[in-house]
Amino acid sequence: MAVPKMYNVHTHIFNFKCVPEGFLSNYLPRAMVSIIGPLLRIGPIAWFFSRIMRAIPVDMVKKYQAFVAIGIRNTPQKVFEEMLAAYTGENVGFVVLPMNFDYMGGGKAPANYLTQLELTADVKRKYPNQCFPFISVDPRMGNAGDILNFVKSYFEPDFKGFHGIKLYPSLGFFPFDERLEKMYAYAEEKQIPVLTHCTRFGAFYAGRTVPPELLLFNSFNKNNITDQRHTQDFYKSFDKMEPKDICDAFLDPVNYYDVLDKFPNLKLCFAHYGGDTEIVKYLKSSGDASQGDISTGYNNDTSWYFIIKDFMAKFKNVYTDISYTLYDTKPNDHVVDAIAKDLQEPSGNRILFGTDFFMTLQEKDERPLYTEFRAALNSTGSNTQPLWENLIYYNNKQFLSSSFYTIP
Repeated sequence: MAVPKMYNVHTHIFNFKCVPEGFLSNYLPRAMVSIIGPLLRIGPIAWFFSRIMRAIPVDMVKKYQAFVAIGIRNTPQKVFEEMLAAYTGENVGFVVLPMNFDYMGGGKAPANYLTQLELTADVKRKYPNQCFPFISVDPRMGNAGDILNFVKSYFEPDFKGFHGIKLYPSLGFFPFDERLEKMYAYAEEKQIPVLTHCTRFGAFYAGRTVPPELLLFNSFNKNNITDQRHTQDFYKSFDKMEPKDICDAFLDPVNYYDVLDKFPNLKLCFAHYGGDTEIVKYLKSSGDASQGDISTGYNNDTSWYFIIKDFMAKFKNVYTDISYTLYDTKPNDHVVDAIAKDLQEPSGNRILFGTDFFMTLQEKDERPLYTEFRAALNSTGSNTQPLWENLIYYNNKQFLSSSFYTIP
């Protein structure tokens, strides 16, 4: 019997109006940003510029080209509809993940975060059975009470059609920030899913330097596990690093031990499974013994993929998704083999399907992205039909259902 629906738990539909000009400094030299930033607000110029960028053989430029190519659409609804068109013939629901760029040190966007949420709500109203948006939370939005009230306003007294919480720590915060404690408590109580970016690539704090106050370890649940992690070499070298490298500290999955130790039943998804490079890194290592352990301390170069797997084994509500990572179907990397194997482990029912549209357009178009992954999964020799059905439906239904909404 075919599954009733396919769920993609990781997509983005914000357009170029939702990001500040400083966001470009994540991808382009700052000297260029001040010149071309205003021009990219003009549709025809942005279109022409995106075509030029295709021909520049620089990885970060290619990454930004994919964003420009979609971001010039005039509304998030147009972006959503372009994504939807890639799934012709499929009954699919999309988790849409807004991002709060207001505090990333990149200036003001024409459409601030609250406006982005309103535009996302418009898409939800037009596509109620296909659009499943989350809200993005940043501790700099206010104190713990402010943030709790903000989150609750989307669920109580009336459910507003937003299904979970998105975190993006590399924009400038640690996930154990004291201002997030009440939010986590509420999410655990109501089984609201929380999804956090967790790969060494993506957006990061856009200022020239990361302010020292953002680098303080003000955890609401300090313990020996993270204290030991923060004594390692990487954490002692912030003064010598660029923001894009420092921001790996915000994303480090070990930081979530403070959260899970206090809220062990929290539904928490580490997006991207740490990233395909982290899976390859682990597969090329000498195995688990070389990675360390949560109780004795992971090594400086422990794969984030291994840490996420370790957390999934220790906490029953920790999930991961394979968004972006699923593009890597190269046989020599063995990423798909690793995912197929993990899907058959006891924690395999907490691995979720997602693509990371539209960020993945720099790798592949959306339809070949997921169809080629499915074909690669089939080629592993595993009994892949139930694995695929779990990945696209049953696991996601379990993660996305909360006290306020049960996924059909």
